[in-house]
Amino acid sequence: MSVNSWRQLIRQAVVQIDLLDLTLHHVLTEPQDVELLAGKAQEGVLVRVLVSHPESAHLTITEAEAEGTHKLAARSTLADQAVQTLQLLNTEAARGIEVRVFVAAGYHSIIRADNQQLISPHLYATPADQSPVIWLRADRQPVLFKQFEDHYQHIWQHAQPVQPTAG
Repeated sequence: MSVNSWRQLIRQAVVQIDLLDLTLHHVLTEPQDVELLAGKAQEGVLVRVLVSHPESAHLTITEAEAEGTHKLAARSTLADQAVQTLQLLNTEAARGIEVRVFVAAGYHSIIRADNQQLISPHLYATPADQSPVIWLRADRQPVLFKQFEDHYQHIWQHAQPVQPTAG
């Protein structure tokens, strides 16, 4: 499965989509990806999005670990931008998308679409686009799939909801 296949998984989802990353910058800056998530929510798919809190120390630590190999800009700025985008998503146009910010070590990304997950562990001083992607299917790796599902749920339960912007 190619790294860009995550969009295909999202398109095929009919029940649930879960996303977790420090900033989800690459998803939330692409209008077609935002529209895809909003469209799935409008179809009745449960869409849950977790990004790191903009003031999380984990963003600072992650940037320091990059050691200049892949500076994206200040990660806290990216997290702020993500939260702003998510606040817009959390309006009537995308009713059904649930958005939360978390404070936890985020050394991986999770993209879940129904009974499939793409897990990308972020390796020390390695650009995210060079990190491996692990493709899990609930029917083929049920124990590991459930472990990541429970992990996401635990973070979700302790995360703070993002409130829609006024207006």
